[in-house]
Amino acid sequence: MAENSVFYIVSDEYIAYLLKIERHVMQNKPEERTYHRKYVGILTCYMKNKDKLYGTLRFNSMIPVPESELSEYKINDEGDFSYKMLMLAEYNFCKDNFEKIEKTAKNLYEKKCHSSDADFPIGKIVIDFKKVEKACIEYK
Repeated sequence: MAENSVFYIVSDEYIAYLLKIERHVMQNKPEERTYHRKYVGILTCYMKNKDKLYGTLRFNSMIPVPESELSEYKINDEGDFSYKMLMLAEYNFCKDNFEKIEKTAKNLYEKKCHSSDADFPIGKIVIDFKKVEKACIEYK
């Protein structure tokens, strides 16, 4: 993971747009959130500590995002200390496991795009990557 890799916030407008096209897109839920959902490229981050789940890598919900719909999330600017520490731990997890994360993401993408439902039954809960890629290109 590059030294300048960061978390990103994807705009509510873009997520709402994708939700009209693909039901497996993770919602930002702007009306009920305390914190923004964070993305690293196309990935959210996973952190498990003392059997308590704090976040997940939702490979089945990866989305392409136009650069115009990303805003950098600066962990150091986070006002809530506990949440700041959580985000820092998640960032470090992603950084330390980047190669494995990238490999898993690529494998799922290839399997979804090149397998039939019969050969890949779990694909039913995976975003239609080709459909959201087309939607991303057509956005605005």
